[in-house]
Amino acid sequence: LPEYGLELKIQKCKVLDVNKAAGVKKMMEELGIPSANYSADGQIVLGTPTGNRQFSIEFVKNKASEVENLISMLRRKLIQYPNELLMLLTSCVLPKLTHATRVVDPAIVVNNTTSLDSAIRQLILDILGRNRFMEDV
Repeated sequence: LPEYGLELKIQKCKVLDVNKAAGVKKMMEELGIPSANYSADGQIVLGTPTGNRQFSIEFVKNKASEVENLISMLRRKLIQYPNELLMLLTSCVLPKLTHATRVVDPAIVVNNTTSLDSAIRQLILDILGRNRFMEDV
C-alpha cells in the first residue's frame, strides 16, 4: 500500500491458520513469507495470545513461570528493608502477568497459576517476618 504511505515487511508477517485452510502455505511461499512464521496453534499479538485454548494455557504457564523466577530471585537477594521488597513485587514483578489476566479466559489463569500464588504468599510472609524482625531491633 505504498500509495497510502504504508510499507509491508513480508519477512515480519506471521500467519495464523487455525482452520488449516488449503493453500495457505502455498500463498505464504508465493508472497515470500518465511515458513517459520506459520502457526496453526496461535500467535502473540500485542502481548495477547490469539489462537486455540492450549496456546493460551501455555502462554499463561510461561508468564507465571517467569514471574515465579523473579519472585525466587527476590527471596534470595539480601534486601535490608521489607518495603523495598514489597515495592519491587508490586511495581515490577506482578505487572508482568497483569495483562494476561485481562485478556485470557479467567479459568485458564486460575487453573495455571496456583504455584505462583504460593510463591507470592511465601514472599509476603517473608516480608512480614522481616517487618517483625526490624521492629525488634
